[in-house]
Amino acid sequence: MLKEYKIPEVYKIPLKILKKSKIDYVLFKHTEKYNTPIGGLDILFKNNKDYKRAMKVLQKNKYQSYLTEKNEPFKTMLIKYEKQFMLILHLHRRIAWLGIKTLNQNKVTERSKKMNSLVSIPSKEDQVLIHAAHILFENRKITQTEKKIFKNKNLDEDYIKLQLEEYKWKTNFYKLITNQKLTIPLKPLFNLRTQLLLTKQVIQFFTKRISPKRKGALIALVGPNGSGKSTLTKESVKTYNNLFDKLKLKANYFYFGWKPILPTTKILQKIPKKEMYKTATTEKIPKFSLKYELFFTYLFLEYLATYFTKIYPKLRNRELVVCDRYFYHVYGQYPYAEKSILMSVLLKLFPKPDQTLIINTNITTLTKRRKTIDTQNLKDQLRRYKQLIKIPNSQLLNSGTMKQNLETINNQIWKKHFRRLKY
Repeated sequence: MLKEYKIPEVYKIPLKILKKSKIDYVLFKHTEKYNTPIGGLDILFKNNKDYKRAMKVLQKNKYQSYLTEKNEPFKTMLIKYEKQFMLILHLHRRIAWLGIKTLNQNKVTERSKKMNSLVSIPSKEDQVLIHAAHILFENRKITQTEKKIFKNKNLDEDYIKLQLEEYKWKTNFYKLITNQKLTIPLKPLFNLRTQLLLTKQVIQFFTKRISPKRKGALIALVGPNGSGKSTLTKESVKTYNNLFDKLKLKANYFYFGWKPILPTTKILQKIPKKEMYKTATTEKIPKFSLKYELFFTYLFLEYLATYFTKIYPKLRNRELVVCDRYFYHVYGQYPYAEKSILMSVLLKLFPKPDQTLIINTNITTLTKRRKTIDTQNLKDQLRRYKQLIKIPNSQLLNSGTMKQNLETINNQIWKKHFRRLKY
């Protein structure tokens, strides 16, 4: 039903939602024969009412806004992670590029052709006009598929001329179709409304980039050493880079372990940290220790420096960062952390991930992987890690297969990430 138009069959899900709601639409970039694999599905509605109804019903079905009309007029992008696939919908209430109207959408929808219960496409005349407009107003290149579309025969030339004259790009259209010559449609471009709109978009382009606000999402996986968090973190990043590929978004793996940033730390490394950890996990836990309070405070500053130099720049750049460990790791590893006066304050002060996943592995698996550490020590570590559930946006991730765990993580990450990215 959809495959013959090079649309993945999973897109039946949102199209059936629209059909059930009796909302008419046109897949306005598709043709009978000449289609290419899609990055997202472009859907045109006849009027504002249908457009708003479509958004409402899709959002009710947990489709999430990614780019709103604030980013580009007359168009909204909705996304949803469904059946291990990232569904991307471009909803249009006008046929426009960069906010410049190019065709009368009422005429396009009225002349559209119903191919099956879920697919309606534009008339042959409108197919030519739509793809020509896409080239001239946005893409600025001609593909082999578009060359084939431009060879459509027996077209209603009077209709084509009326559309072009109404939106003032007739000369540009015929130069493209007859000579494959790319020209700039100056008349619609120098329209006062268009100039104001383009100026606004240029200002938005720069203000979005100088804003200190976090625009990407931060996900942290924490748990005892040997719980499998490193493997799981790396696999989740691979999965997400595949899902994000169509949206040109990047997911990053970051090892948030002991990699000193502060110059003083490099000097202090002469005091072996491993010895400090060994002593901390074997000696009797004191009621109060100034040594450990100072040690935790210094670790806080060191990890904070790592966050602002290595992670924060990626978050500002709209990227997803999945951390293998986090500052919270200190609480799980050091027995004194439970009694520390400062630790609870430091945990609250440290920048919060959008989602913290605490790996809840079983003690049998852990003892097999960490044979040098006694069982009681490992049990205590597990207990302390579970206490981190009190931190906002935290969730226990129960041990399962790699596929099950990845699916749980993916279902969490996409929502958090796009809440940050929404514009």
